[in-house]
Amino acid sequence: MSTHERPVGPELPPEITIAEMETWLDHTAEEIVALKEEGYKLVPWFEWLEGQIQKRRNEQAAMDRVKARITGKAATSAVTLDDMTPHDVVLERYPWLTAQILNRWRRERRIRSFRGREGVVVYSRSELDVALEAEFRFDGSPEPRMRRPPSEPERPTMSEGDRIRERLYLERISGKRRPGKPKPENA
Repeated sequence: MSTHERPVGPELPPEITIAEMETWLDHTAEEIVALKEEGYKLVPWFEWLEGQIQKRRNEQAAMDRVKARITGKAATSAVTLDDMTPHDVVLERYPWLTAQILNRWRRERRIRSFRGREGVVVYSRSELDVALEAEFRFDGSPEPRMRRPPSEPERPTMSEGDRIRERLYLERISGKRRPGKPKPENA
């Protein structure tokens, strides 16, 4: 039975894994492209299958949060190899997501990352789903922002590392040391 003969149904049985659904989704995408003009007929199946995958991931993430609440630990669970997604695939799947956001989530320990083969960074899909949900959750009115009086200009705060990098950059582009800065001992 080919993909385009499958009926778009209400729900897949729980025995079918997300990995199997991802494989079907890949095959469906290939068929849509191969059929060219006739491929549009498979788009509802493709969208339904995407919805089933997302639903299953949401269920897994919810169960992870339930287990975490019971144990009193952070919402992290055992991660399987099938649950891992490479960094580049995550950025392709969510075009609005940036590497900076992923790094912030890693610093905040919302998601864990692992180094896979050949140094490829991979993330847990269930943790990504939880982080995405938390990022878009709106729990009420926004907090009022503190505004500076007009007489005080807003100055960005720089870390010590940022100041050193800026000084080294300015020295490099000017070709000389800035006045008031001592020369290094070994120069």
